[in-house]
Amino acid sequence: MAFKLTKTQLAQRGDFVAKLELAAEAVGSAVDTANSAIDAAAAKVNDAIDAYNEILADAAEFAENIGADAQSEIADKSERWQEGDRGTAATEWADAWEGLDLSPVDHASIELIDEVDADHAATLADAPDAAGGE
Repeated sequence: MAFKLTKTQLAQRGDFVAKLELAAEAVGSAVDTANSAIDAAAAKVNDAIDAYNEILADAAEFAENIGADAQSEIADKSERWQEGDRGTAATEWADAWEGLDLSPVDHASIELIDEVDADHAATLADAPDAAGGE
């Protein structure tokens, strides 16, 4: 018995190769479509984050001003008042306002779908037709 593909098997292999190539193109297209949708969604999320951060920057400035104004008012008071209970409480309050963590939100990091390694058609097409180079 010769170890080689029959004409029918060669034809079947050719059919599988063609079907696999078409299916691989469909997979690639689906990945491209999905990644485009992911990019669009990420852009919307990051646009919303940018708008949020603009408001946050104003809020941070507001908080800083509250603390700075209080510190200025505290500095105008006598040293005795500043060292007393009311002065200590006022300083802690002003420090709390100045120390609020209102740092900006980072942009969303969304992973795209990796390209699928769908090169099995070539593997199948390159499989030997016969044993021993017949």
